[in-house]
Amino acid sequence: MKTLKIRNKSLSLGNKTGLMGILNVTPDSFSDGGRYFALDRAVEHGLALLAAGADILDIGGESTRPGSVPIPAEEEIARIVPVIENILRREPEALISVDTWKAEVAEAVLEAGAGIINDITGLFGSDEMAAVIAKYDAAVILMFNATMYRTQDSKSAVFPAFQEGRGLPVSLSQELNSIDLMSACHKFLLASLERALSAGISARSIMLDPGLGFGLSTEENLCLLQNLEQIVALDYPVLVAASRKRFVRRVLTDGGCTEPSEGINQDLADIGTGAVSVYAVQKGADMLRVHDVGRQRAYVAIADALKYSKS
Repeated sequence: MKTLKIRNKSLSLGNKTGLMGILNVTPDSFSDGGRYFALDRAVEHGLALLAAGADILDIGGESTRPGSVPIPAEEEIARIVPVIENILRREPEALISVDTWKAEVAEAVLEAGAGIINDITGLFGSDEMAAVIAKYDAAVILMFNATMYRTQDSKSAVFPAFQEGRGLPVSLSQELNSIDLMSACHKFLLASLERALSAGISARSIMLDPGLGFGLSTEENLCLLQNLEQIVALDYPVLVAASRKRFVRRVLTDGGCTEPSEGINQDLADIGTGAVSVYAVQKGADMLRVHDVGRQRAYVAIADALKYSKS
């Protein structure tokens, strides 16, 4: 059975799919920006996600949606740390992850009691990040990020960690641009794993993420899902984060679920996310990162029954 070691705790995976609840404490995230920006609302929503069945709470203080801009580490820390402290005061055993690529932020949130760093740059955004995670014996989520080598992407011009020469080594970036998507994902994650392990991060504390929605077309997002077993084969727990993402909305629109001029509402986006959740579980995902934990828990209950029940 797979387990994820998180400092002095562990989370069992392998006989049921884990759920990671999303808590964005930002004014501009693509799905719920501004809704939980105030401290009291953020804390209450975080506690509600845990009560609904979230195994891990993933807190983000900086939006990486299309059109967003990076914020200083000090501002990101000021947004996140009080939320962590208040949640842990009320739920001391809560497992908290923080979505950040900045080593200074990681140091502050781990000191505040977080146990996982969810790094969308796969440790390539900061030379110090891996050492900080190892210092606290924390867990890490390593994400494949096509934005980092597809430098024509809008994020590459804005986010320092995504800029060629400041993120991925130029030689690796050039190689990734010359091969197919799944080969690039595999090679990126192997390079990310090497960076983690060489810094002293325990192999038992690593989870992988295929990076849905980052610099990818709808077809490429679907390709990653269809070939998820190639990532599962690396023998680390796998997280899938598709919740309410643009490609889910695009598939629903193309499928005639709504008029293109009307757009996809949040309720329909969550239904589409549920379909992806069931598929991802069948393809080997160990954990799903979602906004609506209660609803996705229902989808996952069915998916787990189909996957794990003995007939």
